[in-house]
Amino acid sequence: HRVDRRQRQMCIRDSTCLNNAQLNMNKTLIILCLVFLVSCSPTEFTSDQIVERKGVSYELNSTTPFTGVVVDYHENGQLQVSSNYKDGKRDGLEEMYYENGQLSAKTNFKDGVRGGLAPRYAENGELLIARCYGNGISVNMSYCEK
Repeated sequence: HRVDRRQRQMCIRDSTCLNNAQLNMNKTLIILCLVFLVSCSPTEFTSDQIVERKGVSYELNSTTPFTGVVVDYHENGQLQVSSNYKDGKRDGLEEMYYENGQLSAKTNFKDGVRGGLAPRYAENGELLIARCYGNGISVNMSYCEK
């Protein structure tokens, strides 16, 4: 391919060349995609920024049920708990941690109701117990093995 010196181009291995306008358009598209991804990421709040009214969680001074992630930290800065919320109810994975950063427990929620396997761990990471929940009630482990 002959490249006109007046028009700068970037060529890749397979001889495909892009001019400055195409490069700028690609950069703009990438930046827009990144902005979109960041704006769609869950909103994080600490538990002291959330209030519960009649079983539904809200951000302080809001009338819209909270959707996002509630996180709290131990005094040493390590993550203590991370809980996902949707429409004011716990929904998705909740993880709790010891002060040393080791995972303490994992629990899944759907519309505020505990469900599925819920393991608990010792501070050294060893599994202590695993419970199975169906509709918020501890049930036989075979329920979770399906």
